[in-house]
Order: sequence, then C-alpha cells, then structure tokens
Amino acid sequence: MLGWNIVKNFTIDSPPTYALGRLPEVEERYTRHRNQIMSSEYYSSVADYILKDVIRDNNFVFTENEFPYKVDEGIKHYLLWVSPTSPVSINVPETIASQPEIKRSKEYTYYRNYKNNASIYEIEHYHIFAKY
Repeated sequence: MLGWNIVKNFTIDSPPTYALGRLPEVEERYTRHRNQIMSSEYYSSVADYILKDVIRDNNFVFTENEFPYKVDEGIKHYLLWVSPTSPVSINVPETIASQPEIKRSKEYTYYRNYKNNASIYEIEHYHIFAKY
C-alpha cells in the first residue's frame, strides 16, 4: 500500500516512473472490465469506451477511479478525463482544484502518466490523489 508520504511526491512535474499497481481483487476486476470492452462489437478499444461512455459530450469528466491504485485508507484516487474534441481549453489545475471532492480534502496531488506507464495514453487524463 502506498502512503501519503509517497503519493504526495507524484506531481505534474514528477509523475511516477513505475506502475503503482492495484490490489489483486481490483486488478482482477480491471482485467475483466477491459476484456469485456475488448470483446464487445460496440467498442474498438478501451479508449473508444472512455470516449463513448465516460466523456460522452462533456469537455471533461472528473470521477472517482473505479479501479484505484493501492493506496492507504484515507486517500482517494480520482481521474480527470479531457475530451480530445473539446472546443474549449481546459485549465487542468483550476479544474481539479474546483471539484467539491478536492475542496473537502486536506491535501491533494495530481499527475499525468508518462506514455510508457499509461494504459490509456490516447486520451488526455490525470490521476488525482486526495488525502482526507
């Protein structure tokens, strides 16, 4: 499990250089979910699923991660998905800071994974960790 003393060091300027990992049961759910998407005739990829079912017609979507990395209790893992077709430019720091979940937190940090460490790099998205 990753504690806040480790997680808080992952920032937009210093994302992790290794996979943070999930608890085995979360990884199993994640794998099943990805396999269902990939075997679907409706989706061409996981990125296609994110575009069609998560982002839809929104400029961005802030959501709790259904498949969070393994972090200590009291830390929540969120995602900010940014639409590649958004007609407006998203100010990522302001967008994250303005979310009610983040406003309620004691501290938070965020980053975008390096390409070699991202499972869905085709769509701009950020990992946000908030300490409560």
